[in-house]
Amino acid sequence: MKTTLDLPEDLVCEIKLTAVRERRQRATPVFFQRQRRLLALLDALGGSVGNLDFQKLLFLYCQEPDSGSPYEFVPYKFGAFSFTSYADRRNAHVG
Repeated sequence: MKTTLDLPEDLVCEIKLTAVRERRQRATPVFFQRQRRLLALLDALGGSVGNLDFQKLLFLYCQEPDSGSPYEFVPYKFGAFSFTSYADRRNAHVG
């Protein structure tokens, strides 16, 4: 047995628009400029690289004069480490 609700046309349109907006928000994450650079570096490396190697390569990239150094590094167990880049990489769910 199929039942239908007689809803006003404008309410139906609003419900559909809300559903589309919610899907769109989930589908397109917003990234900071530094996160886009991180993703570009990962893409240039083939999309997958170990955490330690990635930190070392990112450190070298940030030492370039024209890079703008989006991440700050501190001495750590195996060399320079950026806690911000580590968090950005985890939040982006990449590599």
